[in-house]
Amino acid sequence: MMIIAKLLLSGLIFMASAEVAASYFPNTTSAQNSFSKNIKRGQYKTAMKSFDQIFDESYKASANGYVLQSLLMYKSGMPLNGVRTLLSLKNPNKIDNELKNMWAKALPVSSPVWKVVNVKVSSKWSSVFPYIGNYTGYLYPHYKPKNLKQLKKLEKQNISSVIMSDWHNYQLGLWNGILDRPNRGLDYFNKIPTNSKTVDMDQLNLARGRLHYQLRNYNKAIIAYQKISKKSDYWAISLEEQAHTYTIMGKDNLSLAKLKSLFSPVLASFAGPEPYMLTAFNQEQNCDYISSFKTVGKYKRSLLPRAKSLKAISKGEKTAAIAHLLNVQANKNLDWQFSSQYVNKLPTHFYNDKFLIKYFDGRSNLRREAALINTLNITDKVANKIRAYSEARIPYLESKITKRLAYLAKRDLKNISNITKKMHLIEAEVIQQLHIAKDIKQASRFNKPNSREVLVFPDDGELWMDEIDKYSASIGFCNKKKGKSL
Repeated sequence: MMIIAKLLLSGLIFMASAEVAASYFPNTTSAQNSFSKNIKRGQYKTAMKSFDQIFDESYKASANGYVLQSLLMYKSGMPLNGVRTLLSLKNPNKIDNELKNMWAKALPVSSPVWKVVNVKVSSKWSSVFPYIGNYTGYLYPHYKPKNLKQLKKLEKQNISSVIMSDWHNYQLGLWNGILDRPNRGLDYFNKIPTNSKTVDMDQLNLARGRLHYQLRNYNKAIIAYQKISKKSDYWAISLEEQAHTYTIMGKDNLSLAKLKSLFSPVLASFAGPEPYMLTAFNQEQNCDYISSFKTVGKYKRSLLPRAKSLKAISKGEKTAAIAHLLNVQANKNLDWQFSSQYVNKLPTHFYNDKFLIKYFDGRSNLRREAALINTLNITDKVANKIRAYSEARIPYLESKITKRLAYLAKRDLKNISNITKKMHLIEAEVIQQLHIAKDIKQASRFNKPNSREVLVFPDDGELWMDEIDKYSASIGFCNKKKGKSL
């Protein structure tokens, strides 16, 4: 039987070639010929279903048997458990070269499976996947240095692994910024190539923009933010941070334009408290008191229901919003297109949280793959391991999701409290200015300005003052209050 298996494996390595004929396996049965043909045709599910009947117990229990079955699982819609089964082998050196080559071709360094597999790898696996290199440990770890001393220790690590080197530099860049060394952080970011297969370029540009902002290199920050694709999960955040940057630069017209985009129907439900505050502040600073007053009103109407929901989530309650989220993301990875009446009852930008992404993606993969165990006729030993792992891991991940959402909710509530205090200041200033004016027209004395610097937005909400039909603000003529900030 081992000889037959060897012959089959020798044939599998040529699966991309149509020239491999059934006569290549002169001693195989018709079932084994069919197995080989199915693999050459890319019909991996069909091949997987016959694996248990074709090979004897000694081969199925061998290293090569495990590797072949794990490869078929990977190709048949079970990538997570396929890789986990493969990595459960203690000694990859016992794997035949044919199978090593097949796995190396099947699993590229850029595969998202590596980010959720949750298994330690060692440098021994570089014999199968050369890009692992000298790395040993969990892939894509999130560094947590408590101080500069611990960060410097991480910087001394020599990681030649292709799969980990870019991620290592990304983590070092982030933490150098957090520990007030933004220039050094940018140096690490600059080591990451633009065609990196392991670091998201949109995420990198967002982080790079923040470090430039930290250094007060505002023009460079804007350039970095504007590189983020509109299709990216980070685009809405980039709009908000561009608005902050333009305000600091004194370009209130550009800030308000970015904020207007952020409050478009597509993105409005995802907005947190800061865009409301920044909008109201810019409007008040440019004498657009009516619009500023309206923005404060929208803030109250939008944030009150969110604050109530966040308070429940922060206490660990499984709210209707969380139940809905777990349901709609049950069999698909977390993304920002989750849209319903519950979006504004969850923490701001929860879909970008690095931990939630890992928890949701791991959960959805396990749920999808658990449903395939019986249909693919996986051998009992492997199937039982997958079931046991899934039954323990899925509830664990759901618990982690609830706890992480509670943490994010507490953070949001604290932020809402701080922003609300600032909104009260803006509201008080606006009311004072409106009462100082002799009448409403004087309060908006640039109702019909003759200037190229006028911002005119179509009114998309209920007008709060009957006396005013349409409203515009002239930044060019308003006597701005220099030096005022929140």
